[in-house]
Amino acid sequence: MKDISIFAKPASYKRRSNLPYRHLFRGSSMIRGNQIAEYLGCKLNPIEGYENDICIYIKPTTLDHIKDGDWVDIVDGDHIVTWLKDRPLINTIVNGETSYNIYRPHIKNKMVVIHPHHCNFDRELRARKEITTVGYIGGEIVFCYSLEEMRKQIENIGLNFIYSCGYETRQDVVDFYKHIDIQIVWSHHKFRYQSRGPTKFVNAASFGIPTVGYPQVCCNEVEGNYIKANTISELFMELDKLKDPYYHEAWAKKIDWTEKYHISKRAALYRQLEFA
Repeated sequence: MKDISIFAKPASYKRRSNLPYRHLFRGSSMIRGNQIAEYLGCKLNPIEGYENDICIYIKPTTLDHIKDGDWVDIVDGDHIVTWLKDRPLINTIVNGETSYNIYRPHIKNKMVVIHPHHCNFDRELRARKEITTVGYIGGEIVFCYSLEEMRKQIENIGLNFIYSCGYETRQDVVDFYKHIDIQIVWSHHKFRYQSRGPTKFVNAASFGIPTVGYPQVCCNEVEGNYIKANTISELFMELDKLKDPYYHEAWAKKIDWTEKYHISKRAALYRQLEFA
């Protein structure tokens, strides 16, 4: 079996001029690069000795150094698809069926789907007894609604609201989920076709935390495993319903479907690239 080498530009944490916290850039490098490499025990950003390996490049900034037969993980890099039109012998990895359907018509490259793994490596479950706290984790820009206004409106229905936009490690994400009882994911309609995939939905469900979210097209991949809200009014209606412990428990029990997103299952697919 061939060795695997993964190449990923390091993740970084920078402040946007209009935000008070440091924002994670290239989270894909941390998740699909560092975490997978560590789990598989394979090489990460080797300088030499990788010429005969299965080489995987995570959202590269150029294709100049990538050989035919190597793998490019597109992630959400729409611009990379344009480059790949001229390099049909480079193999590609996409992060879900939505990405596959978006990119497949535009390039001839070999393409395989590897969904992102969830953050819950230890398969921990929500231990909180009361249903008091709604949470959002991710970029403020993607949320497409004032987080402070959301806080006020959620407090008006008797719940607390916390959010994290400045997380830096997987443990930061895990710790956040340990402090919430319901997750919300709210995007503008212009993000309906984004190719990042429903990772937040999978993360929360793996802990037994229900998600109320806007039904982006990528959410077809988790159909039936989250609560849809097409409008802000529907969002608050569903949050109010989730204060009922029996209704909340019915959604919290939807955990088994997340097992296929555990890192052990996702990492195994990288070993199969040799035979793809």
